[in-house]
Amino acid sequence: MKSLILLFFFLVAGFTYANAQARFEQTGGGTGKVRDALFPSLKKDIADMQSRSVQTKPDPSVISTPTKKRLFTDYQPSHSTLKAAAASKKTTPIPSDVSAKEASNNLKQDKALQPTPTSVPNQDGSGAPAPHKKN
Repeated sequence: MKSLILLFFFLVAGFTYANAQARFEQTGGGTGKVRDALFPSLKKDIADMQSRSVQTKPDPSVISTPTKKRLFTDYQPSHSTLKAAAASKKTTPIPSDVSAKEASNNLKQDKALQPTPTSVPNQDGSGAPAPHKKN
């Protein structure tokens, strides 16, 4: 009995879905009236995109050359990364370039500039933190 009820339910659901699809096509639901109302220049934009994406054939002489020859001839490295690396090296020396005495002096100066730690007072006015209760 249970299987008959399920079969009947799925048949009714399937026929309802098929009928709704057929009615959608008959009433002109797929014409894009709402789309045209919301985006009036959509068809012109699509035509512009398609006209811009016209494929041009590459030069056959370039394609016929082996890949190894195309990749490894006339190589010119980009100079922007080299200049950036050189500029950063000149402005800030790396730690291994600094002598031990200069490094210790720099550490002492950095420690002098750091603020001293302060203790936050608790409710009874003392600077020590209140002990935590153990569970």
